[in-house]
Amino acid sequence: MLEDKSKTGPPDQIQPSTPAAPSESNQGETATPIPRMTDKADTFPLPESASRWQKYRHWYGSHKKITIPASIALVIMLILAIPVTRYPTVGLVLKKDFTLRVVDSSANTPVSGATVSLGSISSQTDGTGQAVLRGIPVGKKTVSINKKYYEGVKSEFTVPILFRKNTPEIKLVATGRQVNVTVTDKITGKSIAGVDIKLADISAKTGSDGKAAVVLAADAKQEDATLSAKGYNSKSVEVLASASEITQNDYNLTPSGKIYFLSKLTGRLDVVKTNLDGSERQTVLAGTGNEDSSDSVLLASRDWKYLALRANRGAGSLLYLIDTATDKLSIIDQGNASFTPIGWEGHNFIYLVDKEGVPLWQSGNQALKSYSAATGKNLFLNQTRADGSSSDDYAAEYIQDYYIIDGKLVFAKSWEFGSDSQKLKPAELSAGFYSVAPDGQGLKTLKTFGYKVYETAEEGGVLSTNYYSFGGYLSKPKLAYFNLYNSDQDSERYFKYTDSQLIEDSGLSKTFSRGYETAYTYLLSPSGQQTFWAEPRDGKNTLFIGSADGGDAKQIGELSEHTAYGWFSDNYLLTSKDSSELYIMGTETGSPAIKITDYHKPDYSFYGYGGGYGGL
Repeated sequence: MLEDKSKTGPPDQIQPSTPAAPSESNQGETATPIPRMTDKADTFPLPESASRWQKYRHWYGSHKKITIPASIALVIMLILAIPVTRYPTVGLVLKKDFTLRVVDSSANTPVSGATVSLGSISSQTDGTGQAVLRGIPVGKKTVSINKKYYEGVKSEFTVPILFRKNTPEIKLVATGRQVNVTVTDKITGKSIAGVDIKLADISAKTGSDGKAAVVLAADAKQEDATLSAKGYNSKSVEVLASASEITQNDYNLTPSGKIYFLSKLTGRLDVVKTNLDGSERQTVLAGTGNEDSSDSVLLASRDWKYLALRANRGAGSLLYLIDTATDKLSIIDQGNASFTPIGWEGHNFIYLVDKEGVPLWQSGNQALKSYSAATGKNLFLNQTRADGSSSDDYAAEYIQDYYIIDGKLVFAKSWEFGSDSQKLKPAELSAGFYSVAPDGQGLKTLKTFGYKVYETAEEGGVLSTNYYSFGGYLSKPKLAYFNLYNSDQDSERYFKYTDSQLIEDSGLSKTFSRGYETAYTYLLSPSGQQTFWAEPRDGKNTLFIGSADGGDAKQIGELSEHTAYGWFSDNYLLTSKDSSELYIMGTETGSPAIKITDYHKPDYSFYGYGGGYGGL
């Protein structure tokens, strides 16, 4: 077959042939297809003779990532550019929240409790006079604003497609008597925002400044109202109005919550509770007459959800729990033993048990325990060991010192021996410092000290041993100092406990000798982020609050007869005056102390105690 050389050459020079119209001679044959443009422009490049429209279509199809979004944006811009079609068209798909503000036309104060409506959508103005209509199609809208004792109005606004710089403001004209209401915190004197004010069939709400404008009926001279706010006790008040002037009405609310304390007002030792201002006094647990006034103790957890009570209610001195959510009484621990409260760590109450029926030569004579108020379970944290068979040949471990520090119980143990204790090989025993978590986990030996057995100069060559004596105090909430006396060397060693570590520091000798005079009781706030304590300065108790470690001290008051008692939330402080009067105050410098009640203070005190309230 001969080759047709007339159609040879580079591919891009081959010209597509135009098929002839079918003739009578070729009508039965298949026609050659006409090449068409496709999305794959590189596969079918256009010839140079292509028209501009063909070239544009070719370029548009080969750059879809750019051309399609640009086309959509252009269409939107064209629609938006035509005012007649802009809002009706966009409003079909675009809805926005619309905020407006309502104020009194004469006082120019926010009008709260006004109803703002647009069709089926409505909202009420808050303490700042603002209302938000949600899900409004963009465009021109007419809203209605109504409130009793005001003239209702209708106003037209445009809900914009983009952002509005200013909040529209609508003025209402009062038809009744206007009064101003201001509400403050009774303890701190600070303004309370968001207080709901209910007067018959109208309502209002205070703004951030604690103020609200209220309009009463045109002939009203006074109206009964109820004030309520989150975190405060509700209060019934009387709102006064005048025909000649805008009357100012000032009120205060008491923070919600209850204070629990011991009281001997009835002649018996009762557990009593009141509001923070001393109102609504109630007896939670009536005394039986068996309680020992000097030995009964009531300690509150830092959040005031639980109380630990040590009292003799007829069955010996027991430990009880009071759940303040229900005021229900339950037993923490009981038996033939004495119970020494140590304090709260969270909702775990830690205490020491001295068992009356266990002789010195038997293990378990003493035990450190905790009680989970959340689960109602007792846990052994540690207990003493012992050996021997009588009071002559015994060796008995005993607990000497204990503190709650940074979420752990830190304590010391040593041994005492009977006159014939050499049979028990005391040289194999050791005294030491230990720490453990309130749930009994993570018992850690911080440092131990061995005993030395030696022969005395007495006749008969009786063997004897040395003894150790521990002492300590809390220097700061997370720092404790300890000393250790060794009779064998007649010397003392000094240690500090911080960051879960016991570190020996011989330089603490002078610090320790005067430490008891400068050791203050730091009371941790419920969040654990603040501390509260009192220091004597120039014969007066000066009150301070600081950080969790007792730093960044800020003096908040100088009350000569007051001392730190506790916290109520992180916003209020409790003080004690003359160990018989309970006060509350704010955390700001110069905040006045408001008396809550008189109370009974047992002789038992918890110096250095920061795990709860009521120990001083």
